[in-house]
Order: sequence, then C-alpha cells, then structure tokens
Amino acid sequence: MLKRQNPEEVEPAGPSDRQCCVCYDNKATRIVIPCGHQCLCYHCAKSIAFSRTTLASVRIPKRCPLCQAAIAAMMRPLIKKKIYIYLSFVC
Repeated sequence: MLKRQNPEEVEPAGPSDRQCCVCYDNKATRIVIPCGHQCLCYHCAKSIAFSRTTLASVRIPKRCPLCQAAIAAMMRPLIKKKIYIYLSFVC
C-alpha cells in the first residue's frame, strides 16, 4: 500500500533541478519560448541558436527538443527557486 506524503514534506523539482535534455551533463538553465519547456543548458541552447537553419535557401525553423514547437527565443528563468516552490504549492 502506498503511503500518501504530506505536501510540506515533498519539495517539487525547481527550475535548477532539471537536467539538459540534449547532453544530460548540465542543469537545464534555459526556457524555450513559446512552449515554456526548461530543457536546455547554456551550451546546448547556444549550439541550437547558432546552428545552420537553411537548406537550399529554405529557412528551417529551430525546434524545441521536447515538443518540436518552433523556437522563437530562449531565455533564463526569472523566478527564484524559493518563489517557484511557493507558487507551485499555491497554484
């Protein structure tokens, strides 16, 4: 039988606890816009940002590694971990 845990005892995975879904070596520190996935480290985000995106004069959009949505931008999260944890319990 599974024991139900008290929400105060379980700390949700904050933004800094996720690993990069490309290299699996570094923490995911970049959020993909507009899908909102926090799945890339700085180095992999930089590689994607500067990768070649044209094929015979046809522009190929850069895609999120998780959902394949077209990437408009990548940014660092602006919410601190303590605030993130609080908001995850409130919402």
